Amino acid sequence: MVHTASRDKNLFKRLAEEVSVFTMADRGETELLFPENANVSAMLRYAQFRVAIATEDGKRAAKILDRMLFEIARLTGESKPHILALALGTALVESSVPLPPKRWLDMLQTLTVLPGMRRVLRQQRSHTGPFGGLTMRASHDEMLFIIRGSALSGIDQLCELVEALEARPAAIRDRYLAAASNLSQSIGHIVASAWLSSVRAEGFDGKAAAAKLAGRHRNGIALEKCRHGH
Repeated sequence: MVHTASRDKNLFKRLAEEVSVFTMADRGETELLFPENANVSAMLRYAQFRVAIATEDGKRAAKILDRMLFEIARLTGESKPHILALALGTALVESSVPLPPKRWLDMLQTLTVLPGMRRVLRQQRSHTGPFGGLTMRASHDEMLFIIRGSALSGIDQLCELVEALEARPAAIRDRYLAAASNLSQSIGHIVASAWLSSVRAEGFDGKAAAAKLAGRHRNGIALEKCRHGH
């Protein structure tokens, strides 16, 4: 079933709808879903996670993610980094799973330092942009940053992203911002999507939101420079 999730999303969605009750199975925050075998339990949690995503239940998916990471942390042996990479990679690429910016940035950094993952994630891939069919290049981890950054839920999350980036080493921060700027002006998309999400909220105050962003001046300046290609 999990294999089908990556091969045929439409088929998996239909299957997930049939077994959606499976996502409700739980034995508590500190208990394995399948106590007889920790590896099997972690994979069952991953199956739950994929089903919750397929049925568009982001809130439940986020809860299952917490349970799954708890179970993975208790694993030992060679399977642990592989299962952790699978869990983190899925959580990052599936932007329907609600995660605050600091958390998904932490998850992205954890993913990049897992054994064998740094080389894979830093490989450059070509992507065709929407403007004149131009081909641009970005690594896998840079694309994950752009995917997540473009799914911010509002100005508060944009400010949190700015603060989280400010706390990162300059080399990492600048690489992600440069990639977002080069790939179809994604810095502009990140800012615009966050702003539009906030505009839909009742009682939105544009002046207050702009002032809040201006207060994050250090990386706010960096974001603005990247957006204009400087």
